Amino acid sequence: MSDRMDQLQGSINERQDELHSVTTILANKAARRARWATASKVIVIALGAFEATKSAADQFLGEKSHLAMITYTLVGLMIATVAALEAAFKNEVTAAELTLLATAGQSTVRQVDSRWQREIGGVSGDGSVEAALSLIELQDAKLTELQEKAAKLGVNITLEVRKLVQRDAGAATASAGASGVEPTRPYSA
Repeated sequence: MSDRMDQLQGSINERQDELHSVTTILANKAARRARWATASKVIVIALGAFEATKSAADQFLGEKSHLAMITYTLVGLMIATVAALEAAFKNEVTAAELTLLATAGQSTVRQVDSRWQREIGGVSGDGSVEAALSLIELQDAKLTELQEKAAKLGVNITLEVRKLVQRDAGAATASAGASGVEPTRPYSA
């Protein structure tokens, strides 16, 4: 492989790693948001059911009971707080949209792998350079799209992506230095 193709292949590998990282981050954030959405629904339902027992508590403790008044006021406050937080952050909707973004990232990873096999893997010459450049453009466009859409959802993943990419690059360099062999990629020539 020529020096130019080696350089392009390195760029493809780095971007594939970044796509993997972005996909993982988005999927984890989606799962976290989905858990919060589910928990908030359970809390509101459970506390709402408890709130429904107020008339029975009034009969048992008396309508003028300070304990019942304070307890049911606090429960009502918790219901309102949890419901307001869910309405403000829209965790259920955000979780679904982040899941779609993670799916798009994983789909792009597979698409790049398939196109690499078809357009670069067994091909040599100028056509492989153009195909490599096309894959890099696809990867760059998808990475930009995923980060922009996540930011529009109020989820900033840029710093997390940087940390993962830097950590992975450091680990690959350390591994290569220790063994004297460059790490293999499933889509390396």
